[in-house]
Amino acid sequence: FPTRLSTRSSYRGMSEIEISEKVRAADPSPSPRTKRVTFDRNLEDEDLVVHVKDTDLGAGLKTCWKNSRAPAAVLMCAAIMVVALPAAFQHGAPARQNTSSGVGLLVVGDWGRMGSDHQKTCANAMAATAAELREELLGPRAADSTACDDPTSGSFVGVISTGDNFYDDGVTPADFQTHLQGSFSNVYSHPALRHLPWASVMGNHDYHGHTDVQIGVEMRESAGSTECGPRWDAMRNGYREYGGGAGGDAAGSPVVGVCFVDTSPWVWSYRNATEKYRFDGLIGDDPGRASETWRDWEDDQIKSLEQCLLKSRASWKIVVGHHGIVSYSEKHGSQPELIRVRLALERLGAIAYLNGHDHNLQHVVPTKTANTPGAKAVAVRYITTGAGSKLRDDVDLANAPPKGDGSLYFQTGTIPGFVAVRASHAKIVFEHRGGDRGEVLYSDAVVAR
Repeated sequence: FPTRLSTRSSYRGMSEIEISEKVRAADPSPSPRTKRVTFDRNLEDEDLVVHVKDTDLGAGLKTCWKNSRAPAAVLMCAAIMVVALPAAFQHGAPARQNTSSGVGLLVVGDWGRMGSDHQKTCANAMAATAAELREELLGPRAADSTACDDPTSGSFVGVISTGDNFYDDGVTPADFQTHLQGSFSNVYSHPALRHLPWASVMGNHDYHGHTDVQIGVEMRESAGSTECGPRWDAMRNGYREYGGGAGGDAAGSPVVGVCFVDTSPWVWSYRNATEKYRFDGLIGDDPGRASETWRDWEDDQIKSLEQCLLKSRASWKIVVGHHGIVSYSEKHGSQPELIRVRLALERLGAIAYLNGHDHNLQHVVPTKTANTPGAKAVAVRYITTGAGSKLRDDVDLANAPPKGDGSLYFQTGTIPGFVAVRASHAKIVFEHRGGDRGEVLYSDAVVAR
C-alpha cells in the first residue's frame, strides 16, 4: 500500500466499506488486523488512492464525503475499518528506510487560552499526530529522542500557528512569561511535541497587546530551543522553508516553503480602533517607520509577498495568515481587504493559503480563480484551521462572497482540531485532524505534475 483504484473501473461510486471488501478479497488473510484506511482522489487524474496504516485507534470513526463535482460522485473519505493486509505488511516486516526528504507540519490557530476551551484536547491530538509523523519521517527511534529533523534525508517535523496565540489581549512585557507558560509550555508538553519548533504569525488578538514582545528575543529565549532552532519563532511576516538538504531527492531544494503574511493591519475597521489595536510603528512619517501611509504599507506588503513566492525554490509554496480569504463562516468569513493577497498567491504558484480567525476547520477549493492573469492551473486550497481551543459552529454555504466562489469540501465547528501537512517533492497532503487522538477527518492530496 498505497494502492490505486481507478474510478473508471468497478470501484466507481462504491462506498468505503464495499471498497474495503474488495481490498480484502484481493489479498485474503486468516487474521485481519485493525488498520486506518484513508481514501483520497487525485484531482488531476480522478483516481482514488487507498492508504492503509497501522493504528491503535480501533474501529469506530467512519466519516465520508461525496465529491459532487466529480463524475459519478467519487467518494473522498477518511475511515477506520478492519482490513486484511498482505503478509509483507504484518508484524515482523522490515521497517521502511526513509531515503527521501519528507515534511510534516501541524498547523493550528486560535489556541492560547491557558489550556481551557478544548485547548488541551487539541494539544493531545497534535501530540498523537506528532508522534506518528516523527516515527514516519525521522525513524522509529524518534519517539525516544529530541529530534525534529533527519540530517540524512532532510526530513523535518514542526508546528505552524495561524495566529491569535494568546487570548484575549496578546502579551505585554509584564505578563508574557505567564502566558508563555500557561498557554504554551504547560499545554504542548507531550514529549512528541515539546521538541518541535513553532513558527507563528500574529492574529488580531495578538495586536491587542505588544507584538514586539511576541517576536522579541526575550520571549524566544524564554520558550527554550530545539535541535532545529528556537522553539518559539514568531513574526509579523517572513519566510521559512522545510525539508530538503543533501539527502533530498530534488537536488537539495526545500520541500515546503511558507510565506507568512500579517493580515490584521489590512482590516480597515482595525485601523480606526486605535484604542484596541496596537499598530504602533507600522506607518507614519517619523524616522524609523516602515511606510508613510497605509497605501504605502499595503504596496510594501504585496511586494514582499511576491518576492517571497518568486524567490522560493521549494517544491510546494504555502502562504499563512490569520484572516480568511475564502471562508464560509458567519462570524467572520471572507476578508475582502485581502483581495490583493489572493491575486498574488494565485498568480505566483502557491498551492494553499492557511488561516485561522474563524474557530473551525474548513477546506475550500475555488471553482474559479479570482480573474488572476497568469494564475497557475492547479487551484489554490483555502484552508481554515482555527479550532485550536474555543469552537464556533457557524459555517453556512451562503456566507462565502462572492457567491459561488468556492466549493466547500469539508467543515466542522464542533471538533477541536488542526491541519497536518504531509509533503514530499512528489506529493502534498492536507489532513484535517481532530478528536482526542488526532483522527483524520478529511484528506486532500495533490501530486506534482
